[in-house]
Amino acid sequence: MQTKESRYDIGVACHVLCGGAHVNETNFTDFQRLIVVWQTRRAYTMEGWSDDLARSKTIPIVSEPQHDSEDQWCVSKGLAKVGMAADYREEIESHLPSSATTMTLRYSSNRFRLFSDVPNDISWFHIYIEGVYDQIKAKFEHEPSSYLPIRYVVKRGVPGSIRGWTASGEIGVEAGDFVQNRWCLVISAQELVNLFTGSICSGWPTDWWANHRSPFPIMVAVEVVRDLGYLQEANEHDAEFEKDPLYVWHKKVKGTLGWSLYRKMFSAMREDGVQLDRMGSNPSGIRTNYVLAYMGIGAGGFYLNSANGTIPDADQKIVEKLIDIREQIQHVPRDNQKWLSYLNGNYR
Repeated sequence: MQTKESRYDIGVACHVLCGGAHVNETNFTDFQRLIVVWQTRRAYTMEGWSDDLARSKTIPIVSEPQHDSEDQWCVSKGLAKVGMAADYREEIESHLPSSATTMTLRYSSNRFRLFSDVPNDISWFHIYIEGVYDQIKAKFEHEPSSYLPIRYVVKRGVPGSIRGWTASGEIGVEAGDFVQNRWCLVISAQELVNLFTGSICSGWPTDWWANHRSPFPIMVAVEVVRDLGYLQEANEHDAEFEKDPLYVWHKKVKGTLGWSLYRKMFSAMREDGVQLDRMGSNPSGIRTNYVLAYMGIGAGGFYLNSANGTIPDADQKIVEKLIDIREQIQHVPRDNQKWLSYLNGNYR
């Protein structure tokens, strides 16, 4: 795909890492990896807010072959990653036409900075999203401290549509009508779940945990919405996914073993410094079995037999071996090669 050189004068460009056909301003989707390259600083980040800017051609798109990770691709271009892009957002947006930045600050707290371009009153959402945060914090016994305050964007979308995204510590929901209905309640909660889990570990399996299928975030979001008193909305959303075997599996695991499993699982992953993005392509068997191993650790050190036949590439022998290896190296210094190999997926 070719782009006029004059379009780079703003100093910002969107690069889409795609595995197949070239992508342009109208056909890229949230499922492809969109990178904002900030040329004036030779830096890059992942940003959901660029979607409309790309589609409107305010920011140009350049389609690139897909690498194993956006980090690998950007290193090959000599770009440095901006970890907290929100810290530089005003400077980035200073390169853009004023018509491209129409969001206004609607709400601010220690946890959130809520921006929106919707015309209606959304003050109900201020209280709601704080309650969602409290619920997830209690269920996971974890806070995404590095992302606070979270930039939360509520965007006006096409009538009858809704979508959400989470990237670089930012959350967004775009809806044709942002009101207290089932979809707005659950999807806004679901994206906050994604931010919480992303602050624990990157690279969750896309075929049975998050992203394309999202059965785990949906399961948690439904529980949160129900616990906040929106029983009808929670029950309707639950029924929407009752035939999805992955959603049903996550729901049964939580129903049987409770939130304690996830608290212990996430705690162990944080303690060990697990980052699944180090483990090759996504999805893959290695990522799946590492996640199942930590679920097993959360469950008391045993394999979840119910994964057989439900979770893609689940392998009981690998999971049990991973649990054993982790136990054996617990007293080894974290900079020892045994730990480094284990954390890079080289467990054999």
